[in-house]
Amino acid sequence: MSDESPPLDTAVAVESLSLREWLELYWGLAWRGIVTTLGSLVVSMLFGMITGAAGGLVIGLSGASMDRFRLPLQVLGGAIGLVVGFGFFTVWFKWILRARFGSLRLLLVRGRNQGPSDVAIPPAV
Repeated sequence: MSDESPPLDTAVAVESLSLREWLELYWGLAWRGIVTTLGSLVVSMLFGMITGAAGGLVIGLSGASMDRFRLPLQVLGGAIGLVVGFGFFTVWFKWILRARFGSLRLLLVRGRNQGPSDVAIPPAV
């Protein structure tokens, strides 16, 4: 039986990242951003279409003029898109914090309200 514990994650200074690590990090952030943006777009479109169709049906059946309700329906559609977008941003952010980018991962560090210098980053090896 070995008494060796698994290696701990090590903080890395941004300046010490290689080009390959920068590309892995960039690509990992970018493709996840593209996937969540497309998901947000599709879900927002569906909600907007359903809301617009329902609003148009109600307005049409009531005999009112559609011109009078066009702006309120657009504002409602925009608000729905904004809420869906924030939801998908939250999904993206949590995904990023769980993801690995090659040998890297992103961490949140709780500060002590002393500014950015309270986190000790070891020198690059």
